[in-house]
Amino acid sequence: MNTLLYIGTAFIIVGFVGFIISIIMERHYEIKLWKHEQLHKSFIEGKKKERKQRSEMKNLLWKECRMEQDYKAFITEVPNFPIEGVNFKDLSPLLADEDTFRSAVVDMGRQVKNPKYWVGIDSRGYIFASALSIYFGGGVICARKKGKTPGDNVHTIDYDLEYGKASIELPEGSGEVVIVDDVLATGGTISATNKLAKDAGYNIVGNVVLVDLEYVPRIDNFDINVRSVIQYG
Repeated sequence: MNTLLYIGTAFIIVGFVGFIISIIMERHYEIKLWKHEQLHKSFIEGKKKERKQRSEMKNLLWKECRMEQDYKAFITEVPNFPIEGVNFKDLSPLLADEDTFRSAVVDMGRQVKNPKYWVGIDSRGYIFASALSIYFGGGVICARKKGKTPGDNVHTIDYDLEYGKASIELPEGSGEVVIVDDVLATGGTISATNKLAKDAGYNIVGNVVLVDLEYVPRIDNFDINVRSVIQYG
């Protein structure tokens, strides 16, 4: 009889302890879930705040955009460079002037749709693609010279330049991209980059350069819509 009493008492105690533990565990998971919800809420609010700040920054910068002639004052023409007969447009003074560079980047970004990636063409295209990424959002992908991109899934294309031949490559990927360069001359480089980006799996939603040398004859069958901030006719 006493044995049965002890066993019954033990079951009651074990059951009570189990009940208490279940309440504690339930409370623990409720607290954990609440913390997760609060973290998620903070993340969403943070993203909203970031988008608002980015929008305010763009609106502020757009007010600072300059006239085309203001930009040209910061571009130096170097005759017979890099070879005889080529008049090189040196953007170094524009890049060196903080306000002018910032304004030029904003003007470039206003020309196109905001993409998932800005594809910067080697090498000065990297500069503008990176700056556009900071101001307008999106990542940066580099269209690099042949042999400079690591990895197995790399696409390469050969093409003709205004003063020679070249090759560029891109890693395989997907998503909307805007192709970015500093100067448009014959269109050979940006045309090749468009074909390369398509072959690599990307969806091209725009092309933008800072300077368009309209007086330079385009390559045959050039049909790409390239937006620009500065034009030399």
